[in-house]
Amino acid sequence: MKTFIAILAMATMAQASTRIEHNYQAALGDIALENACVTATTVESKTPVRHCVKLVPVVRNEGDQQYTDWVCQTWKTETLRYSRNYSVTECTDLRQVGHGEAGYLECFKYEKVAKFLPSTITVREVTEHGDYSNWPGVDKSFTFPACN
Repeated sequence: MKTFIAILAMATMAQASTRIEHNYQAALGDIALENACVTATTVESKTPVRHCVKLVPVVRNEGDQQYTDWVCQTWKTETLRYSRNYSVTECTDLRQVGHGEAGYLECFKYEKVAKFLPSTITVREVTEHGDYSNWPGVDKSFTFPACN
């Protein structure tokens, strides 16, 4: 009984964490969702953002393997501004290959697709608590505030 109480106490001490997922990273770039505002044509950071402006390769050896890591050499803190028009590469020809349990989906053609960041987007709120997750989460609307 004491073991059960100890395990229960440890389980309830674990903190829940919530993350927000969305499909607009290509439009937001280095701007965090909660730090973004919009005008008619741009998405901007409400407060300055520290972001990398120069990456440099760093080669490391592990046994007989050589790896290249990219490390930021120069950082800059500034208010960011991007066009609400952006493009992403998407699968435009997704097909079923095979049948039944052995079947799978395969993309036969990728194309660059022009998009526009809307003022209101759908985000997914995912909560995790220990081994529990409500993935794929709960869809919610998020409206960007207007920039001042």
